[in-house]
Amino acid sequence: MNFDRGDDPRTLPPDEAFVALGNETRIEILRALQNADRPLAFSELRNRVGVDDPGRFNYHLGKLTGHFVRKSDDGYAPRTAGTRIIEAVLSGAVTDAPVLEPTRLDAPCPYCGADVEVSYREERLLTRCTGCPGSFAGSDTSLAPFGTIALFDLPPVGLEDRSPRDILDTAFRWTHLEYLTLAAGICPRCSGTVEHSVTVCENHEASETHLCEYCNGRFAVDATANCTTCPRYLRGIPSVFLISKTEVSRFLTDHGINPANPSWDRAPPAVMNYDEDVSKTDPFEVRLTFEIDRDELTVAADDTLSIVAVERRDATPEI
Repeated sequence: MNFDRGDDPRTLPPDEAFVALGNETRIEILRALQNADRPLAFSELRNRVGVDDPGRFNYHLGKLTGHFVRKSDDGYAPRTAGTRIIEAVLSGAVTDAPVLEPTRLDAPCPYCGADVEVSYREERLLTRCTGCPGSFAGSDTSLAPFGTIALFDLPPVGLEDRSPRDILDTAFRWTHLEYLTLAAGICPRCSGTVEHSVTVCENHEASETHLCEYCNGRFAVDATANCTTCPRYLRGIPSVFLISKTEVSRFLTDHGINPANPSWDRAPPAVMNYDEDVSKTDPFEVRLTFEIDRDELTVAADDTLSIVAVERRDATPEI
């Protein structure tokens, strides 16, 4: 269903939205409204922001009113768009640039069990194995060097008051929840619709000790979720998009792994370390086999990551 936005004053083209926010006073107006527990009258809002000239303050407030600020008989209050701006400021996403130098942790690689090394810059946490090739390597080795397991998005505030191990757990869960939302067909950033697709390395050849020389990956199949509205997309191995599926979720839950709040120690070995078989190419079908405590789950997925077949094999209890 499409909606006609018409001439609604609350709707701004992107360039006009950026212009409207390009002033320190306007950011302080949004911050003051966000900190208030009720709508604020013009004079009280001006006093909180600390602008002496009523005319100048009214000019800046007027640039925000409609799209970022709601005006009513009770006063001024932030609209959702205004709240999102302050959230971005407070998260450090538009103001901070912290760096965490490579730090070795007592946290297992999902593939070989060796210690993981983490580092952080430009709002991304790099997780790298110290003992094996990891998941993939990038063409830019400074971004994805040998041993890379995953790159996790994390706003700068995610580093505050957390140890390197806590940062790993936070980044893993933060990104995992985005994967769950994207897998459900909803963009976690703008709520737009999401399209799923896969790419396949046709000459794939990898092992436990080396990545494929053609795709630089451990697995032949990569999956991508693209928002059809905003620039948000995530690329990863197919299994991370399948956790939300009932069959996979039940398999994890049956083995004590919480799909909604997973721990690094248990979830990655169960979800990221699987057997892969591209069983069909036209139509495309990939079969992934997960193993936990000798129990196995095989799921077949098509090129939109929809599950088309499931087979579960539980180990016979020892007598």
